[in-house]
Amino acid sequence: MRTIHMIPSSRGLLSLFLFVSICPTAALAQANFTAQVRGVVQDATNAVVPRATVTITNDGTQVSEKTTTDEMGRYIFNGLAPASYTVKVEISGFKTVIHPNVVLRIGQQIDLDFVLELGEITSTVEVTAESTLLNSVSAALGTEVTNRYIIDMPLAGRGITELAYLAPGTTEVPGMGISMLGGTTFTSNGQRYGTAEVRDDGALTSSPEGGEGGNTTVKYQPLIENVQEFKLQNNNFSAEFGNNGGTVINIVTKSGTNEFHGSVGGWKINSFVTFQSGNPISVSMGDFSRLANGRQRPNVSGDPRGVDIKAVVDGRGDPNFNFFNVSAFSDPGDQIPGNSPRYFSNLRTDGINDMNTSIFKSFTFREGMFLQLRAEFFNFTNTPRFGRPGEALGSDEFGKINSQINSPRGGQIGLRFVF
Repeated sequence: MRTIHMIPSSRGLLSLFLFVSICPTAALAQANFTAQVRGVVQDATNAVVPRATVTITNDGTQVSEKTTTDEMGRYIFNGLAPASYTVKVEISGFKTVIHPNVVLRIGQQIDLDFVLELGEITSTVEVTAESTLLNSVSAALGTEVTNRYIIDMPLAGRGITELAYLAPGTTEVPGMGISMLGGTTFTSNGQRYGTAEVRDDGALTSSPEGGEGGNTTVKYQPLIENVQEFKLQNNNFSAEFGNNGGTVINIVTKSGTNEFHGSVGGWKINSFVTFQSGNPISVSMGDFSRLANGRQRPNVSGDPRGVDIKAVVDGRGDPNFNFFNVSAFSDPGDQIPGNSPRYFSNLRTDGINDMNTSIFKSFTFREGMFLQLRAEFFNFTNTPRFGRPGEALGSDEFGKINSQINSPRGGQIGLRFVF
């Protein structure tokens, strides 16, 4: 029987190695935006403390992670969302040490060491001294823009990439709007404009540069209210950011806390308000035949005013719901003109108190595509405007209002989608 020996080809092995190298797992497709905390636990004599329990707790969500120190007293926490944390170290025979207010930024990697004191584990030592948490692991240079700037800075277009201009060395390109290409039209430390890479929670939201002379375009930007912070990196960033030749903008969205939060922003309100006094009232006699040479007017023997229109509407004023003091007028008699003036300047119809309001907001999905929500309200305060009262003495309607000449509050809502 002939035996055939299979000798593997070095070319085949090399081809297989190259195939595996260029096909990484999907998990590696996302760039790192989370933080890392590591350190060493020692006692007062600088001897390492193995098997100590280290707990890190997110102050906003109260979610905790635990680990134990190794034989060299080392511990490490990876994949931490940018937030404020409390770190606790405990082991039998030593006092428990608590370090609150450990604020981690996007992509930050820090060393946080602990020194334990002898004592009961029930005794607690809280670290209150402020210390600067330095990124002692990565040499990447960049500018962090925290939530306070994101919320408080006025942004005309409410675009997150507009805050890139807070970083030193970032300038606008003459002749180009800051919202063009989705917001990448800026230069950073002399790098070519329109080549920034934008990531949202590690996922790429900008297109690749597209070869020599190409530009990147941001396809999606989260709402300002949803952004926790972002970091603009322009030098020495790692190979995980490899889709462009310029700046990297790494955005982290809010993950929520145990407290209720909300915000209202980006809304535009227009209002048209009209205030106008009413027209003068003219009181006359209802029977036109009682005066041969004109329209007869009554006598005035008192103040025709003294009635509050709001009291009339509420039913708290004149029990007969008269708009003015009808008892101030009397019949002068047949063929007698009467002393009432033609118009009363201090006795007027109900005036105009009207407010029309429109509220609208645009939700941008990408450049050139947005949804606009618009709501319009007429007579927003729902203030009635009454008609003229009866002005003929002797009529059953004298002094009474029987009509409303404006409409009650109304509104309409519309959606406009532009693409």
